[in-house]
Amino acid sequence: MGRFVFRGAGIFFFLSILINSSSQLLPFREGLPNFSILYPSNPDSIPTDFDDYIWPTDAGRLVSSVFAEYRRSHFHGGIDISTGDDVGFRVFASRSGYVARIVVGPTGYGKMLWLRHADGYYTTYAHLSTFNSAINARVRAEQLRLERFPVTIDCGPTEFPAKKGDVIAFTGESGTGSPHLHFEIRDEKKDFVNPFLCRDFRIDDDSIPRILQVAFVPLTGGSLINGTPAPSIVQITDPIRPHISLQEIVHVSGAIGISVDVRDRINGSRFKNGIYSHRLFIDDSLAYTVKLNRAPSEGDHQVGLYFDHDLMEDYDGRFERLYTPSPNPLHVYSPKTIDAGVLESSRFAEGVHTFKIVTSDYWGNSTEITGSLMFSRPAQYEVSSSQNTLSVLPIHGSRVSEVQISSYSFGSPRSGWRLIATQPVSGTPPHVVDLPSKTPDIIRVVAMNQFGSPSAPQFFVRNSRSRQSMPQLTYSIGEDAVSIHLSTEEAFTSVPSVAVIEGSATQRLTVHPLDYNSYKASFRPNELFPGKRTIIAECEVNKSLRVVADSFTINPILPNRNQLITYDRGNLLIRTDSTSVFKPTFLFVSSIDDGYALRPRNTILNTGLTITVKKSSSDRKQGLYFRSRVSGWRLIATDSGRSYFQTKLTRTLGEISVRRDDRPPVVSRLTLPRRATRPQPISFRVSDSRSGVEYKQLKLYIDEAFVIPEIDGEHRRVTYHFTEPLQRGSHSVRIVVQDRMGNTANIQRVFTVR
Repeated sequence: MGRFVFRGAGIFFFLSILINSSSQLLPFREGLPNFSILYPSNPDSIPTDFDDYIWPTDAGRLVSSVFAEYRRSHFHGGIDISTGDDVGFRVFASRSGYVARIVVGPTGYGKMLWLRHADGYYTTYAHLSTFNSAINARVRAEQLRLERFPVTIDCGPTEFPAKKGDVIAFTGESGTGSPHLHFEIRDEKKDFVNPFLCRDFRIDDDSIPRILQVAFVPLTGGSLINGTPAPSIVQITDPIRPHISLQEIVHVSGAIGISVDVRDRINGSRFKNGIYSHRLFIDDSLAYTVKLNRAPSEGDHQVGLYFDHDLMEDYDGRFERLYTPSPNPLHVYSPKTIDAGVLESSRFAEGVHTFKIVTSDYWGNSTEITGSLMFSRPAQYEVSSSQNTLSVLPIHGSRVSEVQISSYSFGSPRSGWRLIATQPVSGTPPHVVDLPSKTPDIIRVVAMNQFGSPSAPQFFVRNSRSRQSMPQLTYSIGEDAVSIHLSTEEAFTSVPSVAVIEGSATQRLTVHPLDYNSYKASFRPNELFPGKRTIIAECEVNKSLRVVADSFTINPILPNRNQLITYDRGNLLIRTDSTSVFKPTFLFVSSIDDGYALRPRNTILNTGLTITVKKSSSDRKQGLYFRSRVSGWRLIATDSGRSYFQTKLTRTLGEISVRRDDRPPVVSRLTLPRRATRPQPISFRVSDSRSGVEYKQLKLYIDEAFVIPEIDGEHRRVTYHFTEPLQRGSHSVRIVVQDRMGNTANIQRVFTVR
């Protein structure tokens, strides 16, 4: 923030030479992956017999979560069938096939079955309480062999064949979440397919989706919405209507995208669900379609390519994009073009254009929202002022139809702008506007073009203060551009000038006023230049010249290219290959305590980056940890006997840190039985504050014989239920718990039963 500060007029000469002697930076787009080769052109051609699937449980037909709903780090891969907060309902094989995989885990899906079918497709059943007797016997044998609760068993076609309708398990609440059955259909590549495509999965529902918010998002640095470079969010005050009309015209200049925040409900359900499809029409022509028939499994973090994480962080809502600024492998949208759904004002005739969004659930219930977009170029004009008048002169062929003048007095609240004149203008320019006799401290001028679209404001400080203040320069590196913000506690008495230097090239940036003490600029870094960028801003604060500057390094990561990026004198190495990223990514690395921050943090990776971090010592209790936008610190690499940690980031960028963990897990709330007949369960809690419990190494022994406990990782609870009476007298219990760094807690107790 403003580390380099220059004072005096000499900087103007220096900056002028840099700007006037530099070549213009030309936009560059490195070749993007050919997703039409990697993925089929007709992704909704799904080769399975949807008439062959039956409803998988007798728990009822109330669905609490639908397909492809938003989760913080993935798409919801199936449907959740409510069991009314109860357990033990029968689970049926939805199709004939065989049990291909049995999974028992303490978190996530919990107890889960995979059935493979003749066409290569799978059905999966998760959060089970138990399996049928034959599968239970196989699981118990494997757990005893490995002496652990979590197991994964791959089975052949003859071990557990299943006919459609066979009871294969019972519903429960294992893993994460309250009692329910999670059901999935997966294709031959194990990617998710919407179960509602099955004929027998029809449910009664006539509730329409509720569009809660519509977001209009500028996509380039020069894009304006209603005269500002910020997103415009329209909140729907009465969303329970099938037809919604937005009365206010949205004025657009440049490239924008539309996102919607939508919820749906199913008859008789209290749960808020996602939707099935969106259609965006511009002037009654279909411009963009979303249809959630498929979702990725291995690439499930691609949920961030569809849901807008930036909007979700800044505004309260789950915004679904109705545009795709660059190609990606998601099957959900069409057309598959480089800028599908992007609305660029230069491609439309100036004037009013209509838009319509039709949002539907799978059962055809739909909500329609309509409105108008005004595509036009904002008026460009120059303003000169005298004591009692303003003179507005359109430039570059612009037309001005109206001038709005507002005033502000120092000491007023920040929102204390007061509209003092709205004056239509006509005739030959310049257009003269009278000012009030009592001169305000600051005047704001907004000019409307012939279509009524507002310009960016211009500010005139009539009565500046004598206070000395340094402006603040901050920057934020996003996925597609670097945003620059200039602010001061006083007032800018002229428009700041901002330039960015990239190597030998310098470009002056367009500056957008936000308020009398706040300006914004942005630029897209040169994709071919890895290295330092310097921002220099010339500012006049209370009529005193101030110059601030800041520098940072960006290493662009390009698709279809192998790269090695070195940071901190080789202590951090980042390797990429041709499939690491979906699109050019402007990597910015900074140092944090015991590690590094890799930005932009909302960047969705393709196959990912290989990270190598040199060790500062031979301490075997050190590990490499990672923290993302949606998760806390988690261990990603342990000591391998080498002089460095190495791992791969496959989902998003974030923060990495070398941390020490020499503390064993904690065992607490141990409860032991006291009676011989019908002994109460042994139960206890386990926790680990840093690397996390390694549940594969959690062992429970009674009288030195290994027994199989149930582990509830979500609540950190371990329980062992006795299947036979205990003999009266003394018994021993031994608990061994290990964390992922190898620290071990060994607890021994003696208990007496009567």
